[in-house]
Amino acid sequence: GTYEYMAPEIVKDEPYDQSIDTWALGVLLYEMTHGYSPFRAKETNEDEYKEIFRNIIKLQYQIDATLGLSSECVDMIEKLLDNDKDVRLTAKQVFIHPWVKKYEMIKKQEQIAKAKVVKEAMEFPDKAMDEVLGRLEKLNAPKKQKKKRAASKQVKHNDTLHEKVAYLNAKK
Repeated sequence: GTYEYMAPEIVKDEPYDQSIDTWALGVLLYEMTHGYSPFRAKETNEDEYKEIFRNIIKLQYQIDATLGLSSECVDMIEKLLDNDKDVRLTAKQVFIHPWVKKYEMIKKQEQIAKAKVVKEAMEFPDKAMDEVLGRLEKLNAPKKQKKKRAASKQVKHNDTLHEKVAYLNAKK
């Protein structure tokens, strides 16, 4: 395996259990939020694994406060990267951790919104199917960032059809 994912008990050649998997999850979550490994070596050379092992055993890593991570995310990383395997989060605890639950709730709210649209369509079958499908499509569409409006504030008479369509789409 990759040195940076090794739990302290493996590095120390101590008995280990399934908690090494949640340690690796903590390393992965750290990497996903920071863009680099928490225990990386400063220098790349033939002895870099020794520095990585020292960093793991001494638990030398820092959460970058400038990233704006939520307190729940930081808490999860810290509880996954605990040197004591008996204190480290278990797989069951990961699934009920507030950081995971927060995203479960968002997903559930999206599902409820979709169910309401479908229920309404079933209650009012004479409603235009295009309208119902359009509402479902909006709910399924990825969240878009606000687009900057076109420099022109209004459609000019001499604009080409393409320019007019582009302006109207930018207004939406």
